[in-house]
Amino acid sequence: MQRRTRKRDLAAVALPLVPADVQRSPTEGESIFEYFRKLNRRLTWNCALRSAGWTPKHQCDTGTLDLPERLTLHDAARVFLTAYGGLVVDVRGETTFEPAACGDDLEHILRFREIDGIDYYPVGRIDDECATCILVDQSGGLHLYIAPPGCDEGPWPITDFQALGRYAMG
Repeated sequence: MQRRTRKRDLAAVALPLVPADVQRSPTEGESIFEYFRKLNRRLTWNCALRSAGWTPKHQCDTGTLDLPERLTLHDAARVFLTAYGGLVVDVRGETTFEPAACGDDLEHILRFREIDGIDYYPVGRIDDECATCILVDQSGGLHLYIAPPGCDEGPWPITDFQALGRYAMG
C-alpha cells in the first residue's frame, strides 16, 4: 500500500524563532536543501545573538562603551551600537560589538576614511583567523575590514546584518 503525501506550503508550517521578514518558501529555482541551509544559518545567528543577551528591546548606552577618541560617533554608528553594543557573540570565534575591539586597526581605518571619502566608524570585531573589523558608514551601510599586514585593500561593503552573521559563522 502506497502512502499518500500532501505537498504543504512552507508558509503554513509554524517555524519557531523565524523573524517575520524571513522568506517562507524557496525562490524560483532554489532547491529545498539550499533554502533550509540558508534558513538554518540565519536562525543560528539569531540564536547566537539571543544567547549573548540580545533582544529586540536591547538598548546599550553608548556612553558606557570605550569609543575611539580620534573619531566622532555619527548617527548611524550610534543607532547600531545602541542596538548591539556590548554584546559578545561566540560562533567560530568571538564577535564583539565594541568599538575599542578595532583599536589596533584604527590607523588603517582613518587612512581608508580619507582615501574612500566615507565616514567609517568601527563598531566591533570578528576574532577569526583574519581579525575582521566591523564598520558602519554615515548612511548605515555595513563594511568589513580584514586587516592583513601591508594590505592596501579597503573595507568591503556587505548587504545587511544577516550577511554579517553569515560571515561571522563561516
